[in-house]
Amino acid sequence: MNDEESKAALKLLEGHVARLREQGFDTVQIFCTKFDDSNGTRYWELGGGNYLGRYGHVALWMEREKQLECRKDNE
Repeated sequence: MNDEESKAALKLLEGHVARLREQGFDTVQIFCTKFDDSNGTRYWELGGGNYLGRYGHVALWMEREKQLECRKDNE
Protein backbone atom coordinates (compact mmCIF):
# COMPACT_ATOMS: atom_id res chain seq x y z
CA MET A 1 0.00 0.00 0.00
CA ASN A 2 1.54 3.28 -1.05
CA ASP A 3 1.11 6.72 0.47
CA GLU A 4 -1.76 7.58 -1.88
CA GLU A 5 -3.66 4.46 -0.80
CA SER A 6 -2.97 5.28 2.83
CA LYS A 7 -4.26 8.84 2.33
CA ALA A 8 -7.39 7.43 0.66
CA ALA A 9 -7.96 5.11 3.63
CA LEU A 10 -7.63 8.02 6.06
CA LYS A 11 -10.02 10.12 3.98
CA LEU A 12 -12.55 7.27 4.11
CA LEU A 13 -12.27 7.15 7.91
CA GLU A 14 -12.63 10.93 8.12
CA GLY A 15 -15.89 10.68 6.19
CA HIS A 16 -17.26 7.98 8.48
CA VAL A 17 -16.30 9.88 11.62
CA ALA A 18 -17.96 13.02 10.26
CA ARG A 19 -21.16 11.18 9.27
CA LEU A 20 -21.48 9.54 12.67
CA ARG A 21 -20.91 12.84 14.44
CA GLU A 22 -23.55 14.46 12.21
CA GLN A 23 -26.00 11.80 13.41
CA GLY A 24 -25.58 12.95 16.99
CA PHE A 25 -22.87 10.68 18.34
CA ASP A 26 -20.89 12.61 20.97
CA THR A 27 -17.70 10.64 20.39
CA VAL A 28 -16.43 8.34 17.66
CA GLN A 29 -13.21 6.34 17.59
CA ILE A 30 -12.31 4.02 14.71
CA PHE A 31 -9.42 1.56 14.60
CA CYS A 32 -8.64 -0.26 11.35
CA THR A 33 -5.97 -2.66 10.16
CA LYS A 34 -5.21 -4.01 6.71
CA PHE A 35 -2.59 -6.56 5.73
CA ASP A 36 -0.32 -5.63 2.86
CA ASP A 37 2.16 -8.19 1.47
CA SER A 38 4.87 -5.60 0.92
CA ASN A 39 4.45 -3.63 4.16
CA GLY A 40 2.89 -6.06 6.61
CA THR A 41 -0.07 -4.94 8.68
CA ARG A 42 -0.96 -1.29 8.23
CA TYR A 43 -3.12 0.50 10.77
CA TRP A 44 -5.12 3.68 11.09
CA GLU A 45 -7.02 5.25 13.95
CA LEU A 46 -9.15 8.32 13.88
CA GLY A 47 -11.66 9.87 16.22
CA GLY A 48 -13.82 12.86 16.84
CA GLY A 49 -15.46 14.46 19.82
CA ASN A 50 -14.32 14.84 23.39
CA TYR A 51 -10.90 13.28 23.90
CA LEU A 52 -11.57 12.17 27.47
CA GLY A 53 -14.85 10.57 26.43
CA ARG A 54 -13.12 8.63 23.66
CA TYR A 55 -10.23 7.66 25.93
CA GLY A 56 -12.58 6.47 28.68
CA HIS A 57 -14.68 4.45 26.25
CA VAL A 58 -11.61 2.69 24.85
CA ALA A 59 -10.30 2.00 28.38
CA LEU A 60 -13.68 0.53 29.36
CA TRP A 61 -13.75 -1.61 26.21
CA MET A 62 -10.25 -2.91 26.93
CA GLU A 63 -11.18 -3.85 30.50
CA ARG A 64 -14.33 -5.66 29.36
CA GLU A 65 -12.41 -7.57 26.69
CA LYS A 66 -9.82 -8.63 29.27
CA GLN A 67 -12.58 -9.86 31.59
CA LEU A 68 -14.19 -11.85 28.77
CA GLU A 69 -10.87 -13.49 27.91
CA CYS A 70 -10.26 -14.37 31.56
CA ARG A 71 -13.69 -16.00 31.75
CA LYS A 72 -12.99 -18.01 28.59
CA ASP A 73 -9.64 -19.16 30.00
CA ASN A 74 -11.33 -20.33 33.23
CA GLU A 75 -14.03 -22.38 31.50
